[in-house]
Amino acid sequence: ELNLSNEQRAQIKKILEGEKTTFQSLIKTARQTREQLKDLGTDGAYNEARVEELAARQAETTRQLIVEKEKTKAAIFAVLTPE
Repeated sequence: ELNLSNEQRAQIKKILEGEKTTFQSLIKTARQTREQLKDLGTDGAYNEARVEELAARQAETTRQLIVEKEKTKAAIFAVLTPE
């Protein structure tokens, strides 16, 4: 157990709430791109340009998610004290 003070809890809650919209948007984009990729090729045709476009979009979304996660983690750890 972390034994957080009320102030620490409030700060962490504020950090998480501040990032919530960003994370939701990125997750939505990743989900939509994944759905589009799933549908590609089901007509028997391979569209390399479209696959490249969607793969690049998914890679960028994943990159942004990782950056946001690490930024949020660092902000939370900055609130914690050694005790």
